[in-house]
Amino acid sequence: MVSRARFAKATAFCSCLWVPSSFLHLFSGRSASAFRRSEISVSDSQFSLSEVFQVFFMATERDDSLQSISVQLNGSSNYAYWSYVMRNFLIGKRMWGYVSGTFVKPTNSATKNYAKELETWEVNNSKIITWINNSVSQSIGVQLAKYDSASQVWEHLKRLYVQSNFAKQYQLEIDIRALQQHSMSIQEFYSAMTNLWDQLALTESAELQAFTPYTDRREQQRLVQFLMALRNDFEGLRGSILHRTPLPSVDSVVNELLAEEVRLKSHSEKGIVDKGILPSPSVFAAPVVKGKSQGRVNYDECSFCKEKGHWKAQCPKLLKKEQPYQPPQWRPPQSTYKNFKHTSQSSCFSICHAWDGSLWV
Repeated sequence: MVSRARFAKATAFCSCLWVPSSFLHLFSGRSASAFRRSEISVSDSQFSLSEVFQVFFMATERDDSLQSISVQLNGSSNYAYWSYVMRNFLIGKRMWGYVSGTFVKPTNSATKNYAKELETWEVNNSKIITWINNSVSQSIGVQLAKYDSASQVWEHLKRLYVQSNFAKQYQLEIDIRALQQHSMSIQEFYSAMTNLWDQLALTESAELQAFTPYTDRREQQRLVQFLMALRNDFEGLRGSILHRTPLPSVDSVVNELLAEEVRLKSHSEKGIVDKGILPSPSVFAAPVVKGKSQGRVNYDECSFCKEKGHWKAQCPKLLKKEQPYQPPQWRPPQSTYKNFKHTSQSSCFSICHAWDGSLWV
């Protein structure tokens, strides 16, 4: 066992090797200024290698409770990712058993090592609760103060944000269908879509997730959703992917799209697109009709006037253009027609009266 005096000197020696300054505060009453770098040189050989490693291990063990993951839980929007990172973090610390219920709190005080086992359980349980509190928002952390064990804290968060209700599933389905790539890169678009997929997967039961035909069907559905929301720049690659048998996974498709994105970007920088090279036609494009422009249009775009907000059947420009031509009907001028009618009647009246001898004009 290293004595306190030698341990203090070994700590100062480690500080010469750029050990974090927090290691110098391992003992109460000893400040970092008490160990000047000039007191012990790197070439000092009075400390054995085991003593130096003991400093590292004890310092690491002491600062272990301050470590936590960098992801902060904000609610149901990122619970899937947060729980994934936290679970792997606890597994790496060999403490996931305290959350899953494998390591339970000792209750039999008659056992030989009861006091030591209880202390070990309480220390590790408190570490996990501290890690969880350091990785959630303050509004969520306040709700965790009423729980004493890490398993209770974990189950509370799981009940709170893993809700298999129909309203949440309905909203996620709407968000997935409304998500479009637009100006996002492939990586940004894939991350946004994956976030919605993961939240939707939380609404599935464990039996469905273990059913292989269902997971295969879900993977195909995700591939279709991802390809449908891509920009028209990737139409050529999209068409080739849809004709493959069997269909590739989403991850392999994203890998191909990343390479295609780099190729299109390099062509755009060289000005190839401006010289008249157009993207490949749509795999679902209609047969070419002479005299009509071709190309894939958006779901809310008119294929006639290329404006958004209506389809071709309701296009005001097309309806105005297709109205039948009605030639104007000829009618004599109003003043001439009236004078002509009045003159005719007067002439007829004069002739009739002249004929019977009662009136001469």
